[in-house]
Amino acid sequence: MANCYTRFIAIAILLTAFIGCGSESAAPTAPSSTPTPTFETANNESANDILARCPTPAEVARSDRDLTITFESDPTVGQAVCSVAQSSRDLTLLQAQVYRVLTVMREITFNAPLPWTSDSLYGWFVSSIRGIRIRGNRGTSFCCDPDGIINIQAQNLAALRYPSDFQYVGSLMVLFVHEARHNNGFPHTCFVGLGTGPRPDTRISRSQEEFAGVVPGSNDDTIAQLGAWGVQYHLDIFLGSHSDPAFIPPAMQSKFTRDA
Repeated sequence: MANCYTRFIAIAILLTAFIGCGSESAAPTAPSSTPTPTFETANNESANDILARCPTPAEVARSDRDLTITFESDPTVGQAVCSVAQSSRDLTLLQAQVYRVLTVMREITFNAPLPWTSDSLYGWFVSSIRGIRIRGNRGTSFCCDPDGIINIQAQNLAALRYPSDFQYVGSLMVLFVHEARHNNGFPHTCFVGLGTGPRPDTRISRSQEEFAGVVPGSNDDTIAQLGAWGVQYHLDIFLGSHSDPAFIPPAMQSKFTRDA
């Protein structure tokens, strides 16, 4: 009888251990969660906060170090909005807006890589061109003259009409990006043959563009080719859908999405 009792106890212990291990292995595991996209922001300023203040001496110096910026025409001349003490030199509204836009370009981050570069927006921009030339004797902006210098017309910039609202000032940044993309070897590819209408063409040099009977167009064949218009389209999409809502508020983001 004692032996039977001992065997019964041993079996009970083994069953308890087995059931315990089984229940432990059957315990449900916590489902893995998809990480929420994060934004790396150097400070707590929004794009409009940057527009509301003068560029700092350090910001002006950084832009001047990275790019050659010339103002051959300035419709806001005589309207100094920033002083030497604030920005290391007196700045007109146009000059301040150019430096502010470049500061925004450095500060902005996205939660996905840009479709045309693995670099940051500013990193790609300053590696694509040598400088910015602001002109008043041109009706349109273009790239490039001289080589590597984008030419920006200063006659009707929304950045001057609505200087404190990035949904308008941002159009100047988009224009910078559009023209800089040309210097990556992406001219407009939809040309106009005199008497035949629009036709695609992949020629890239200015001398070829001015070949007899053909004038340069202002469009690209497709967005997918990621020329100047394709990059502009994607930048608007990224400003509207992939930027930090603390940096560009949702109401402003929707404007860029509509512009795309």
